[in-house]
Formats: sequence, C-alpha cells, structure tokens
Amino acid sequence: MTFPTLRDQGASVVVHPLTGELVSLDSPNPDLAAWLDGVRDLESRFREAKRQVHDELLARMDGAASWTIDTGDYKLVGESPALTEYDGDRLRHVLEQLVADGSIGEEAAKAALETVVTYKPRVRGIRALEKLGGVVREAIAACSRPVERPRRVSVRRS
Repeated sequence: MTFPTLRDQGASVVVHPLTGELVSLDSPNPDLAAWLDGVRDLESRFREAKRQVHDELLARMDGAASWTIDTGDYKLVGESPALTEYDGDRLRHVLEQLVADGSIGEEAAKAALETVVTYKPRVRGIRALEKLGGVVREAIAACSRPVERPRRVSVRRS
C-alpha cells in the first residue's frame, strides 16, 4: 500500500501512515529526521509483532502437523519445519560413484543435479580495465546498464 503525497496537487506534505497527520516536506531537517526516526521505530515494532504472530501460527501448525489453516476469510499457508539442503559438490561425487557402480543411470544423476555457472563482475577489476581507455573501455561499457534502485536515508540518534 502506498501512502499518498499531496505533491501532485502542489502541496509538499506526506500523510503519516499511522496517525494520518500531514507532515510538511518543507519542515527543517531536524524535524524530518525526527519524523523519519519515529517511522523507522514503528516499522521495527511492526516487524517484531509480525514475527511473534508468525511464530504462534507456525507453532499451531506444527502441533497439528498441518501447515495450512483455512479460517474462512483467510487461508494461511506456512512452511513445514522439515527442510533439507544438499551439498552440491559432495552430491556430484556420490552420484558419479553411483553411476560408475551401475546403481543408477546417467539420466537419473542428471535429473538430481543441475550445473550452474555464474559470473560475478568485480568492480575493482573493471575500474582498472576501464582506465586503459579506447576499445577496452568501450567494450566493457557495452556490458553495463544503469540500474534504478530504491534509495534511503539512514537515521542515527546523536
């Protein structure tokens, strides 16, 4: 849910999501900092309250050994506590051995394991190459794209 600003109508105010209070965006920095700090504190309290309700619902689901609750108005679906992770490299070796022993076929081994190769750009190395200029810089620039991301302001009490 997005809370409205009245900026579109020429005003520089935002509606406080809990109180409905209009807050002027023209307020001095200390006032906006205090407002933002208060909202962040509320967010933290909401996250904690949500976590407590999640924990209670999961405990009820675990007790019933059923991770879906239909209340009529709501359908709650939780994750079961049974979570299994596998060591991919170790599993690869085990599957190779099972194929070599004839215990399983290659297709079965392929169905149980996926090979994933990823490349992570290293900004430091890229910056060094860009300093070479010319064709190197142009080739690297062709691989980049601007990324929009949400930005935020951190607030710390002095």
